[in-house]
Amino acid sequence: MRSVEFKVMETDPAQYCVVAAGTEFFCEGEPVRREDEDRLDEVSYDDVGILLYSPPGSGKTLIARAVANETGTFFFCINGPEIMSKMARESGSNLRKAFEEAEKNVPSIIFMDEIDSIALKREKTNLLTLMDGLKSSAHMIVIGATNRPNCIDPALRRMGRFDKEIEIGVPDEVGRLEVLGIHTKNMKLSDEVDLERIENDTHANVAALQCIREKMDVIDLEDDSIDADILNGTVQYPVEHPEKFEKFGMPPSKGVLFYGPPGCGITHLAKAIANECQANFISVKGPELLTMWFGESEANVREIFDKARQSAPCVLFFYELDSIAIQRGSSVGAKKTVFIICATNRPDIIDPALLRPGRLDQLIYIPLPDEESRHQIFKACLRKSPVSKYVDLSALATYTQGFSGADITEICQRACKYAIRENIEKDIEKERRRREDPEAIDEEEVAKIKAAHFEESMKSARRSVSDADIRKHLSFAQAL
Repeated sequence: MRSVEFKVMETDPAQYCVVAAGTEFFCEGEPVRREDEDRLDEVSYDDVGILLYSPPGSGKTLIARAVANETGTFFFCINGPEIMSKMARESGSNLRKAFEEAEKNVPSIIFMDEIDSIALKREKTNLLTLMDGLKSSAHMIVIGATNRPNCIDPALRRMGRFDKEIEIGVPDEVGRLEVLGIHTKNMKLSDEVDLERIENDTHANVAALQCIREKMDVIDLEDDSIDADILNGTVQYPVEHPEKFEKFGMPPSKGVLFYGPPGCGITHLAKAIANECQANFISVKGPELLTMWFGESEANVREIFDKARQSAPCVLFFYELDSIAIQRGSSVGAKKTVFIICATNRPDIIDPALLRPGRLDQLIYIPLPDEESRHQIFKACLRKSPVSKYVDLSALATYTQGFSGADITEICQRACKYAIRENIEKDIEKERRRREDPEAIDEEEVAKIKAAHFEESMKSARRSVSDADIRKHLSFAQAL
């Protein structure tokens, strides 16, 4: 029997272990030949740099400090924006001093927060020189942290520099509950405080709990406007019950396309759907993803989908889809617990390949609001405004036939401005009379938006959607 030499990489329990006849050994990976093992130092790179990237507040600095604490190493923190100086020489000198200080206290960890602020400027050359001067035998590790990894020069991300990249994702359900428990362990909480409910409400929030989740009021679906069954089966069920589709062997819908005239409230509808599904909402305008540089548009799309996956369950809303889906190649892949809602005012110019079944499974036409819907829009726009009881919102809804939701919002805003201007003029007149007669008593009048203000606003009201646009969208809907 030939003896085999091996190296112990890990023991359980840790540190010390007695090898006996009953000790179990586990081997992983391929064996390394002796001649190859002797040459590993010649062909490999020194591991001196690690890049941590994640959304703000995910705990990158805390992780770096925890590593230093666990390993008992000296921790030297560098804040990228603070070390920068208007004078290039001063910035380079600051970097060198930081590395020299860490070298005097080896073993040490240099943590560079917001490294993208350094890697974007000429100080990158100084940083490259300092990184190349480090060797693994120096007992120093440089950890860089950033929220924008794509902004860092590729020269810093090659082998031998920041060649190890680790993504710190947003915490899951267990992680969020642990974060809440840590932050509240010294607090006297009432019995009414339910940390699990708070954990559910902070879905996709980072550890710093600084992200704000957009919420909308519950949406009311009317039979004569949008079919609630279609909307539930297409949007809500794939997000809330993906396991049911897997059980029945049917892949869930990947996306839906909302199309209609401008100003019909497609964005608000998408937000309300996300709220009903208890999902996060990410809104993206198509033109914002397009750049003149080769490959950057695709990188922007990938980054958006990465954020959506981290925030899952999530509704990803693409507005003005026609700007990015004119040509082929703008297909939508399957994303787990990520549902895509696209919106456009020009469905006729979208690539038909994107509209086939299996991609955007359902096309839903969002028409102009009918009379009842216009009445509800008036009430929603004025819910926080003091409106006179003599204002007839039903009559306004009748007079605004053919107006979009955006047009009605503009009417309400203009009437409010007229009321504000009138109230300011009355205050000026009261002040003038008070100066003329200090003993005069003026009756306080409650400021309200009156019918006269709406009459004045309606004089300059206009429709933003022409009859030709409506016919064009109707013909497209009938042709499907």
